[in-house]
Amino acid sequence: MTKDKAPKLLHRLFALDRTESLKLIVGGFLFFCIVGAYTLTQELKYGVFSTIIGPYYIPAAQLLTFITLFPAIMFDGYLVDRFRRHQLVIFYTSLFGFIGLVFTYFFNHPEIGVGNQVKSPGRIFGWLFFIYVEAFSPFLLGVFWAFMNSIHSPQNAQRTYGFIVSLSKVAGIIMTLLPYLFLSNSSFLTTNINSISKLQLLLVTSSMLLLLASFFLTLITKKVNTDAFKGYHTQIEEKTTKTGIWMGISLLFKNRYVLGIFLLVFLADTITEVLNYKRVLTVVNSKSQHQELDQMIGQLYLQLLYMHLLGLFMSIFLTNSIMRLLSIKICTFIMPISTLIFTLAYIVTGFDGIMIWLYIVIKAMYYTIGAPIRESLYIVTSKDIQFKAKFVIDALGIKLARNTGQALNYASNIMNKHYGPILAMSVINSLFIFMIVIWIITAYFVGSTYSKTIKKNQIIT
Repeated sequence: MTKDKAPKLLHRLFALDRTESLKLIVGGFLFFCIVGAYTLTQELKYGVFSTIIGPYYIPAAQLLTFITLFPAIMFDGYLVDRFRRHQLVIFYTSLFGFIGLVFTYFFNHPEIGVGNQVKSPGRIFGWLFFIYVEAFSPFLLGVFWAFMNSIHSPQNAQRTYGFIVSLSKVAGIIMTLLPYLFLSNSSFLTTNINSISKLQLLLVTSSMLLLLASFFLTLITKKVNTDAFKGYHTQIEEKTTKTGIWMGISLLFKNRYVLGIFLLVFLADTITEVLNYKRVLTVVNSKSQHQELDQMIGQLYLQLLYMHLLGLFMSIFLTNSIMRLLSIKICTFIMPISTLIFTLAYIVTGFDGIMIWLYIVIKAMYYTIGAPIRESLYIVTSKDIQFKAKFVIDALGIKLARNTGQALNYASNIMNKHYGPILAMSVINSLFIFMIVIWIITAYFVGSTYSKTIKKNQIIT
């Protein structure tokens, strides 16, 4: 394709031909819809679960999610062997969109829905909704990035992933600002409808975004030759074989590069989960007796809004520049070293009041800098690693990390109760530093392996 046939703006900013410009547009729109839907449901999950089950059951919910998603890995491995990459994205966005509509219907049920605010661990609806939202990460975000990694080359990823993340931050800002204004009594968007109906509208919006993403990708693949969606992997290795449902788990234990990516994800999510639990607990415990559920969830949306605003700034002014100017080998050190600096700052000050802002900053970096860098590591891998092993990492790795984070929170509470806050803080802070050191060592190994693979023009299998 000649340069003048592609959009002039994309040529000027990214030096892309028409095919790569199409990939950028498709990826940006899909990620906008998926992140927008995920943002709406993420804070709903904590608010709804804390209201009808109780916030102190969140660690148990994470453990249940971890157990539940294990069979999902087998199911995903089955689908990967039988469907094309874009078909997986279409299937999962459609499935989650329709399931969201089902949950919307039952939100207003007088007994099992949110209208009944009697807390009880026996209310199955709360557990199911928590698992549904937690499944967004491997089934939607994970499969989306697997699709993106399979159709991009390393060079194009360095030029465009930052822009794709920027669009997701715009979605995040819109889908946190509007709900916050909608749920706030002091906002001009406030209506006379009840709290439950407001939450239903938010969940309907989330579901429609997913269905829109499914329709868009279906339309694109019908109008465009799917051979255009080829990347580094398909240029080197065209042949595909059915490798079975256990391949993803097998690769995690046999391939050191895959294990390294697993550790990058596990360590980052463990640390952020510790901070996230304290953030949610702070908001829930500060809820007054007469404060409505929608107002409490509105506060969670406000915090998420700050995170997306900061993330948009980072994605525009930092992500593209970092990925263009620095090698991936160097980029892998950014997240662990930054987290080490912020953690030391928290340890020195010792103020719990900065915990929320510490979470906001680290989470913003995680999504806008850490995620595109980490996803780029999959580009030099085979289809089995891009889809099956990645799904294992996103499904079990992230959930295992969150359970580990919750275990640390629980242990911290026990030590604080029996041995005092000084010992509890010392132990947890020491564990934080230890995990970050392992994170840095892992980043060195993974980054070095990636660079060697690129130089040899090979793929990791």
